[in-house]
This record gives sequence, structure tokens and C-alpha cells, in this order.
Amino acid sequence: MEERDKKTELLVGLFLTIGLLLIALLVLQFGSVRELFKTSYEIVVPFPDGTGIRDGTPVRLGGSKVGKVPRQPVLDADFKGVLITLEIYDSVKIPKDAKFGIGTAGLLGDSFIEIRTTGSKEQTYIEPGTELPKENVVGATGLGALQDSAKDLGKQAEDVLAEIKLAVKDLRVSLDKINGKALGDDNMKELKESFAHLNSVLKRLDEKTLGEETSKDVKEAVASFKEAAKSMQLAAQKFDPIVTKLGNASGKIESAAGKADTVMGNADKAIKSIDEAAVSLGKVGTDLRKGEGLLPALIHDRSLKNEFSMLISNLRQKGILWYKDKAGEQQVKPSQTQPQQQPQPQKPEKRSGLFRR
Repeated sequence: MEERDKKTELLVGLFLTIGLLLIALLVLQFGSVRELFKTSYEIVVPFPDGTGIRDGTPVRLGGSKVGKVPRQPVLDADFKGVLITLEIYDSVKIPKDAKFGIGTAGLLGDSFIEIRTTGSKEQTYIEPGTELPKENVVGATGLGALQDSAKDLGKQAEDVLAEIKLAVKDLRVSLDKINGKALGDDNMKELKESFAHLNSVLKRLDEKTLGEETSKDVKEAVASFKEAAKSMQLAAQKFDPIVTKLGNASGKIESAAGKADTVMGNADKAIKSIDEAAVSLGKVGTDLRKGEGLLPALIHDRSLKNEFSMLISNLRQKGILWYKDKAGEQQVKPSQTQPQQQPQPQKPEKRSGLFRR
């Protein structure tokens, strides 16, 4: 019996020993006992608000725990924030341009200190015992950021509501003034009278100015204008051949001027005169198109038309250079003609016209 009892006690003791060893390993693995054996250094970070930070709050860099808060936060000298001491493992180096913030793990999780690096290639790190400036501190992250945003939105909403109240108050004052003065009984009566007068004026305008008789007169005037425009167009078409002939005549004048340049020594003056004649002919053509000048008068003045016909006849017989008005001589009656004289000896022929030698 004694040997059996000793054997049982030995098995129980062995089982308890193994269980205690497993518990110790779990404590060392998942607990903070092993942190007691790690060396660390401290830095001080100023925060405007240290809500949720207490002794043992973890410090995380990229999601990994790199330290903890060894003691409770203390107020700064200006009482505008708190100073939080961070205990960082010696194996972790933090760049000087890193940013520190307070985050929240989950919806109901505990707060933690979050370190964000900028990713720069700067190789300088924070020295142990350094108190960082406020430029290294950023706002809360996670749910804390949402809470801060909600606070800001609430404050902005309060400001907007206050402005809306003032605007509504001013609007009420304006409406009271409008109802009391602008929309009073006297003003409304005058407004009705003005509309009635305007209605009567429009009615008269519709009956007299825009009546059937006026519309008929307007239609007749438009029809007359169309007929006049059509007549002017036909007259312009009749004048086009005349303008073409005058253009040909100006071409002949230019060629005659070229010949006169080789014969006479005063060619420059002749060319200048011909240029002026060409300009005048161009103006005549312009006047013809506009309905001004001599040719439009030919349509109504028969005597002027006959004289122009004589001019064209003489131009065809003698040309432009040796033109002489003999139409009157051709129209002299036979009774007025002188008796024939004896033939005289031939004399050198005298030339008449624009150019004489």
C-alpha cells in the first residue's frame, strides 16, 4: 500500500510541476514579465489632452509595441496640456521628424501612443531624455479623431445656428417694414390704379397703333418697297453693259497714253491725266451702281438721252482721240448750206483732239 501511495503522489507532483511550468511559459510569452528584462530609454512628449493615458499604456510604431508609459501624465507649466513620458526599448530608434499621437484600439478599446514616421532618409534619431517640441505632436487617430471631428462639427453647427437666428431676426424686421409701409393700403391702392392705367394704355395701343388699318398700310408699304427694290435691280442690270463699255474705253485710253509716251516728251502729264480720267470713270461706275449721276437721269430726260446718243455716234465715227462734235453740222437744213467753192490747193491737215502736234 505504501509503495502504491508513493507512486500516486509522484505522478501527481510531476503533473503539477508540468502544469506550473506551462503556466509560467504562458505568463512569460503573453504577459509583461519579459519586459522587465529589457533595457529602455525615456523621452517626454507634450500633448494638449491626455485622456485615456495611464501607467502602462503601450507605445506602438507601425502596429508593434515599442515601449510603454511608465507613469501618469503631468500638467505642463502653462496648464494648457500634459507632459507624457514614454519608455522606449533600446533596440528601437525613433527619427527626429517622427510624429506622436493618441489612438484608440477598437470601439471600446484602450488608448495607446502612436508613432508615425515620415519616411525620410534622415538618419538622426531622438536622443534619450529629450523633450520634444509641439511640432512633433499630431491630433488623435482612430476613434479619437472621429470624436475630435464630431466636436469641431458640433462647434461649427452652433456657430451656423447662431448666424441663422440673427438672419431670421433681420428677416422678420424687414418683413414687418414691408407689411407696414410698402404693402400698406394706400400703396396697394396706388399700385392697382397704376396697373389699370397701364392696361388702358396697352388696350389703346392695340386698337389704334396695331389695328387692321395700320397693318394693311404696313403691308402695302412693304410691297411698294419690294417693287422699288426690284426696279432698282433691273436698272442696275441695264447699266452693267454701259459700265463694261466705259471700262473698255478706259483701256483704250491707257493704250493711247502708252503710245503718246514714245511720241511726245510730255508723257508724264498725259499719263497723269489718263489716271485721273480712269479714277473719274471708276467713280462714274460707282455712281451708276448707287443710282446717282448722269445715266439715271437719262431714264427721265429725253433731250439728255438724245444728246448722249449723239455722243455715242460721234465716238463710234471719230474715236476718242480725234473726237469732234459734228452732229450739229449734220443736222443743218439744205437751205442753209453754202454754195460749193472752187477746189483749193491742199494744205497740210490740221489734227484736232486731245493731242495736237
